[in-house]
Amino acid sequence: MLRESIVRFARVLLLLGLLAAAAACDSSGSNTEGPETPEPPGTPPVDCDAAIDFEDACGPYTFADFGGGVATVIDNPDPSGINTSDKVTQMQKFAGEVFGGSALALDAPVDWTQGTAFTMKVWASRPADVLFKLEGLNQERSNVQSGSSSWEELCFDFADATQGEDATDMTVIFDLGTVGDAADDPENWTFYFDGITQTDACEESDVAYELVFADEFDSGTAPSGDKWTIETGYGPDDDGWGNNEWQLYTPSPDNVRVEDGNLVISAQCLSPPCESRDGSITSGKINSLGKFEFKFGRVEARIKPPVGKAAWPAFWSLGTNFPIVDWPRSGEIDFMELHNAFSNERTTHFTMHWCDESVQAPGQCSFPEGWVFNTQNRTFPESLGDDFHIFEAEWDESKIIGKIDGLVYFTKAINPETMEEFLREFYLILNVAMGGTLGSNNQPPSGTETYPQTMLVDYVRVYKRAGEASGEN
Repeated sequence: MLRESIVRFARVLLLLGLLAAAAACDSSGSNTEGPETPEPPGTPPVDCDAAIDFEDACGPYTFADFGGGVATVIDNPDPSGINTSDKVTQMQKFAGEVFGGSALALDAPVDWTQGTAFTMKVWASRPADVLFKLEGLNQERSNVQSGSSSWEELCFDFADATQGEDATDMTVIFDLGTVGDAADDPENWTFYFDGITQTDACEESDVAYELVFADEFDSGTAPSGDKWTIETGYGPDDDGWGNNEWQLYTPSPDNVRVEDGNLVISAQCLSPPCESRDGSITSGKINSLGKFEFKFGRVEARIKPPVGKAAWPAFWSLGTNFPIVDWPRSGEIDFMELHNAFSNERTTHFTMHWCDESVQAPGQCSFPEGWVFNTQNRTFPESLGDDFHIFEAEWDESKIIGKIDGLVYFTKAINPETMEEFLREFYLILNVAMGGTLGSNNQPPSGTETYPQTMLVDYVRVYKRAGEASGEN
């Protein structure tokens, strides 16, 4: 009886198998797919071509971690706001290298006909710099997550860099320049990103600004005394302004004047030989201390800089508590610097200096422990001295963004706990230095420098967010 029961059961299984096979064939006898498993009610279908969303149906995703960065696809820890997807990538940055991050391998090289910018949703519990790099193309762009503990959409514009090698990987790095500590401080070193989408272009900021300060340099023969002070000398300690610079700053119209609608600042050597701090090399420097100060907003100047050997032109700012508060505790923002000692005439630099007192005893601020600086640059095919360029910064409570001719090339998140310098008022400075730390790498004049080295400034303008106090004295 047991054997007969087993036989009968086997025949039933065979019959069921034949029926299933018949159901999977069409009338012509060819195989067709069976019915899809229905999605739960209210669940939208996943479009794997629309964005890189890290959903299970679209994987697998291959990450190459490096330098202490670890990327892991996990369940969305905060499905809210602009990102309610199921899966996201968690990025943790552990102790390793300052560049720790991870690279995501692409199935195919980037197709630029689909757009020249990328958006990415990012979550962070504190202000954080986010670098997005296209490997192969070897181009990177940066943006800032404000630290809102919510999802924000950041945009990375590659419109000027779509030529060259194929882009085969996307690299993401948080806080480039800082070693992570996700083991001991996971809250501050755990980030999330999702929804990488190719788009036509980054949208313009919708922040409303109003003009609060402007000098168009259209009248008179000298900078307005209501707006500017002309600085003189070799610095308070006669040491070349703390940088071993060569030039003597003077009020002479040879060095500082207004002419043909421009501010003219010119480094001269009218009586060779041209030596360091002996009176032979002169130049100009102006500042707005006590006449105009600002905190947050947009700053811009249209400048044609000098690019000769040892020239060090700059458009920059210091905290208004300087020199009562020593540097770098006062804070410094360099909107534009050109220097040939470590760079070239085709490269502009944007830099921030501050003192992180959390890592050094009070009363001290030395490099590299307490004195911190972040510098980023952009190099162009042509000399920046060939024409005027607009150097610009956007500054708010959470970040500073630097631009040249509308192109973003600097971003830095402001950590209020360690960068309180940038939550205070600053004043403006324009000058042309010669030699020194960045002009000649502290080398004396060689005799091969040429003079004059002249900077033309078409205008300087400062805008505040609509409704905020201007900060003008």
